[in-house]
Amino acid sequence: MKKLDRRIVRTRKALGDALVELALEQELDSIKIRDITERANVGYATFYRHYKSKNDLLTSHLREVQQEIEREVDPEKTHYDLVLAVFGIIDKYRNACLLATTLPQDHPAMKPVHDASMRLVETSFKSRDEEVIPLEVSANHLVIAFTKMVNWWISEGQAYSVEQIATMANELILKAAENVALDRTHAPPGPSQSP
Repeated sequence: MKKLDRRIVRTRKALGDALVELALEQELDSIKIRDITERANVGYATFYRHYKSKNDLLTSHLREVQQEIEREVDPEKTHYDLVLAVFGIIDKYRNACLLATTLPQDHPAMKPVHDASMRLVETSFKSRDEEVIPLEVSANHLVIAFTKMVNWWISEGQAYSVEQIATMANELILKAAENVALDRTHAPPGPSQSP
């Protein structure tokens, strides 16, 4: 895979960060490309060298965060270690994650993120009994429950540490889903998946 020039990476990050900041201040639909480029201190024409539209920029920015999360997925990790890594990334990109968790699931920028999250869960787990709870129902539950917890954690000012919220997500979401409906496709070594 060809590595991007550092200037391109900086420009794209500045544009993505500017859009996220603006979207947390005002309605996403009211933001103009000129607003984004001014906030990012980037030329107007530069925007169109990188993106077709505001939604294209937002989709790209959110997918970069999600891809960083996907790189943490390792079947050898315990659930807690995985959730801890994910919340560390969410903390690093808290504004983008807050915005993502407030957008409707069918928003053009969120649909690819939701679909990729569903695929990730569906490849990491298998259903215990498809006739009782199909895998897609469990995957949807996990993705939405996790999204709601992330939104609550960030919105409430992150009153709990990354380690504390990871423990809660592990217990309330992953372990609960496994107790009822799911099995990991590749379990980590060792007797426990708790911290």
